[in-house]
Amino acid sequence: MKKILFICMLCSLLCTACQMSREKSFAKAAEELTKQCPIAIDPNTDLDSLVYNPQDSLYQYYYSLQGASDNDFTNLVTSPLFIERIKENVINSVDMKPYKEYGMTFVYKYYSKNSKKLLGTIVITPSDYN
Repeated sequence: MKKILFICMLCSLLCTACQMSREKSFAKAAEELTKQCPIAIDPNTDLDSLVYNPQDSLYQYYYSLQGASDNDFTNLVTSPLFIERIKENVINSVDMKPYKEYGMTFVYKYYSKNSKKLLGTIVITPSDYN
């Protein structure tokens, strides 16, 4: 009985260590990408930062948009077609595979480069990409 209890405790510790290691690698990846920011995605879009939140298993992307009115961009990022395109990008991304296997939620926040106003937020959960 003591051996079984010891094995269970050892397995629990190993799983916790593996979990911590994965969380550290997610945090490091977010930190490394953010060091390279801003990254121009297209003439109107810059990726400003990426934040990993281990408590909620969130990867949060922060974008700034420029070159059109805030109203035009708000209409764009809240349109069902744009949201579906972001969802499809997550579903088809090979680079995101470890994060998806972990059950990460991806949050995309779009801000106006000029007014700094939040123009829209898209949340992609595991139920969206599984």
